[in-house]
Amino acid sequence: MKLPVIPELAPSAELLADYKQGRIQWEDYVPRYIAQLDALGVSRVESLLKDGMALLCWEKPPSHCHRHLLAEWLRKQGHDVSELIE
Repeated sequence: MKLPVIPELAPSAELLADYKQGRIQWEDYVPRYIAQLDALGVSRVESLLKDGMALLCWEKPPSHCHRHLLAEWLRKQGHDVSELIE
């Protein structure tokens, strides 16, 4: 089964490279990723997500993950988002 990929919701290549190469810390990453979501806008993000969709992640700790940030951002927009964290 091929799973859908939503590249628009991923951090930009520049942001990801800055973080992974140590040019910025998590505290700098967060507002840049949130600004990316804000630029997309609520309507566009909603159109990319389907009801019941699950976003998968392997980051440890889960708090350092763009999917977690996306979930928080969606909650602030009034959406009911559940996270399954083991």
